[in-house]
Amino acid sequence: MPSYHSKEWQTGYTSTPSRYGKKDSSKDPAKRSRFWHHDESYRLLRKGNGSETIEGLALNMRNMEQGMTTEAFQTSSLVKMENLKFLHLRGVKLTGTYENFPELRWLRWRECNLKTIPPGLLMSFLVTIDMSFGDLEEFDPPMKLEYPDVV
Repeated sequence: MPSYHSKEWQTGYTSTPSRYGKKDSSKDPAKRSRFWHHDESYRLLRKGNGSETIEGLALNMRNMEQGMTTEAFQTSSLVKMENLKFLHLRGVKLTGTYENFPELRWLRWRECNLKTIPPGLLMSFLVTIDMSFGDLEEFDPPMKLEYPDVV
């Protein structure tokens, strides 16, 4: 997998399916499908302006400009992003319920503030998870993984 700072990761050309491979050209945040710039992601979550067009979001609180606080964001901001598939967080604190949380395919939440995995966070569509360097005391996914029968 390309590093987070590589051009492949930021543009999505090699680490995501081809339908995500084109750059978002819209300057209107409500119409964009990806938010890779941390300051834009921060403002989006702080204002709770998520929309169903958003498919990918990255927010690293270590890369934030001075003056941007490390307050907790509400999970309801992410719930509005019904089509969110790729979520990359670092040092982000989320509060609220994970009921109706988007069905993610890829989750990297480093320095996660959760002690346990809440119901609703891990869905059956999730194929990659990285919650390293966080406060997890127990990793007991609240779901049963179904493996297809091998013929």
